[in-house]
Amino acid sequence: MPRDGDMRLFMDRAVPFPGGRVATLSRVMRGVWKTEQDGIGGVAEKHPVAVLVLVGERFQALTPSGDPMDRDEVEKLCPGAEARLRASAEA
Repeated sequence: MPRDGDMRLFMDRAVPFPGGRVATLSRVMRGVWKTEQDGIGGVAEKHPVAVLVLVGERFQALTPSGDPMDRDEVEKLCPGAEARLRASAEA
């Protein structure tokens, strides 16, 4: 296991589609370490946590398996995610 790793939640860049936008929230883990043989090792993983969809003014959040997520849950995971998705539609 990496000794100097970190885990963060990121909102990927919003992607437009006709009538709306979609973005994912992903948990990203990275780590680098020195091996006993004076080499280095590393690992990186990215796992989707939520899919955010904006169609017109309608916001919806889903788990990667398609189950609905509550707005409060999204806000706890990534404060400001809905606002950033809405702002990306205005840009």
